[in-house]
Amino acid sequence: MDKKGEIIVLFVFMSLLFLNLPARAEDGETPGQKFPVEKKEAPKAKPAKSGFGIGLRLSGGLNFFDGGDINDTKSNVTLNEYLAGKFGIPYTIEENDLNRAFEGGADLLFHFGKRFGVSLGAAYMSGKSENRLVITQPGPPADTYTITFDPAVSAVPVTLGLFFTPPLGRRLNLLAEAGGGWTFARLTINQAFIGSLGSMRFNAEGKAGGPCIFARLGLEVAIARNFFFFIEALGRYGKISGFEGSFEVFHNDTIFDSGEGRFYTFDRDISGHLVRFIDFAPEPPSGSSISNMSETQIDFSGVSARGGFRIRF
Repeated sequence: MDKKGEIIVLFVFMSLLFLNLPARAEDGETPGQKFPVEKKEAPKAKPAKSGFGIGLRLSGGLNFFDGGDINDTKSNVTLNEYLAGKFGIPYTIEENDLNRAFEGGADLLFHFGKRFGVSLGAAYMSGKSENRLVITQPGPPADTYTITFDPAVSAVPVTLGLFFTPPLGRRLNLLAEAGGGWTFARLTINQAFIGSLGSMRFNAEGKAGGPCIFARLGLEVAIARNFFFFIEALGRYGKISGFEGSFEVFHNDTIFDSGEGRFYTFDRDISGHLVRFIDFAPEPPSGSSISNMSETQIDFSGVSARGGFRIRF
């Protein structure tokens, strides 16, 4: 073999030797040893609680309701407005329907799954209105008379409902619920006749109860893992009658009469003109001039605009 051939053979041998050498080991590494690459995974968010749990919901807002009989008449204000107009006596009048009330409530929530459960709650609503007729008697003798009719209602609905909170986004849920319960209600009516020679005041209060049904629909957003803020509309249906209690009559701030009875609503014929009345009496009003008589009914049916917070423990 000539010199040129020896060089070629040597080159091939060195190439084979080089290809079979292990890669250079790093410090502390055995030649030829392979180390797996450690893969780091991003931390996973903790899942929301599922299964049985307990929560609390607090809410408040403004309730718009029908009112029922309490808005059909202003009783003595209505009567004296008719009489003043009939005889041409100057007067001014301020009338306001009772159809709004402030409302606040709390519900204990029993979660039977991640998105549904049962609520046991109670709310308190309270509202009032003022009605005033001022008659200016030209005389003689000249005088000014003020006649008032001021009703007030309050109610405590105690309810049981089934709620559902399906997700609408990463932090947004739909809030839906329906149920029923019982409403404990109170009706108060204060009336007065005030003139230069003194005053007469009639105050009556009655309590009653009745069934109600409700449904709510709203949106809630997660502020923290188990803390939510929500806004909602709540519809309620419930009519209550049979308000029973007591009354007091004052003459110049001295008690003149008192007793027990119920609220009644009826039409009275005044010289061929029907005037609607709400009266409180021990027995149902009767007589030839009385018609369309029934126990006074308050209609709490309406819609509430509310907001609040929900917490899951």
